[in-house]
Amino acid sequence: MDIPAHGAPLLCGCTGEPHAMVDLPVARVLIDKTSHIGDGGFSDVYKGEYRKVEDGAVVQVALKRAFPQCGVSGEPLSECLVRKEAHLYTSLQHPCLVRCWGSLTLDGRRTLVLDLMRGGTLDKVVARSRAEGRSLPHAFVLFVLRDVAAALSYLHGGYGEVGERGARDGTDQLRYYAHGDVQQSNVLLERPMEDFSTFSVSPDQGPIARLGDLGTMRTFIVDQGHHTVPAQEGIYGPFPDVTWPGDAVTSCPSYTAPEALANYEWTPESDVWSWGILAFELIAGKRAWDYTNDTKFTSLRLKIMHNKVRLAWPDTIPSHFAAVQGLAETTLLRDPAERPLSRQLLDDVNKLVAQL
Repeated sequence: MDIPAHGAPLLCGCTGEPHAMVDLPVARVLIDKTSHIGDGGFSDVYKGEYRKVEDGAVVQVALKRAFPQCGVSGEPLSECLVRKEAHLYTSLQHPCLVRCWGSLTLDGRRTLVLDLMRGGTLDKVVARSRAEGRSLPHAFVLFVLRDVAAALSYLHGGYGEVGERGARDGTDQLRYYAHGDVQQSNVLLERPMEDFSTFSVSPDQGPIARLGDLGTMRTFIVDQGHHTVPAQEGIYGPFPDVTWPGDAVTSCPSYTAPEALANYEWTPESDVWSWGILAFELIAGKRAWDYTNDTKFTSLRLKIMHNKVRLAWPDTIPSHFAAVQGLAETTLLRDPAERPLSRQLLDDVNKLVAQL
């Protein structure tokens, strides 16, 4: 099954302004505080249940709760990020994005009600494959990379096809989104990878992975001259009921493109670079950059910015990964303009999937 570059529909209902966010009834959400799934930089996640408003059916969910921490202005930064995600989810819907049923305040903490992804996060699967000393299955890698590319193509919209998609902002400019934090821990799997040796897919396999965590999403604009300009607010866009504190939020540095490391401006091309880093790690079976503390990373960051270090593809990579490795190398070109658009990236991965 080819996943179309743009999905359907792009930014459904998006008018350039966030939709009003209506809280879910507290009585319809039950948290299981004995089933802790994991922690992020600004939230923790627990299993729970949600009784749907439309038909009363009970579904298993993941409850993402903002940490009760405050920024320098006294406003909880984590609360702001989760509220931002809730607003974005009202207009962003795609099979390769984690689905959000809604949000509410639960035990005094802003909480997202998300689909429970039974396979967990990709980083845990990669760690297990490394511990077992084996490569990830070829088909698994291709399907995961396809699904992430599909999510990015959807978020990037008609970038490169100005005039077709995006939200008018009252000028001749169109607004799109860049995810800003593509990394292993933000890719979630539909089903568990219990045994690598028995992984199989059908010819019409739908998505097996979804991209999550919209907290660092950036808005960017494309004018009629096809010039990409990050919106001035960056991560801190205007959202109802969100008063941003004076804290700085950054994306995972090891997945950040050189231009974003240098000027902190994130564009779709920066997302494509992150996809390339993700591809490297899945193919090579190791982290892209080797650093053990903040001091070493500061040095590495400068080397990446000034082209003093390059990714070293291992000679031990299985030959069946040659084609996707070649594709990944095009996404890691230093000049953002030379990287493929996410829609082209998705087309190319779909072709590789079709050859399985």
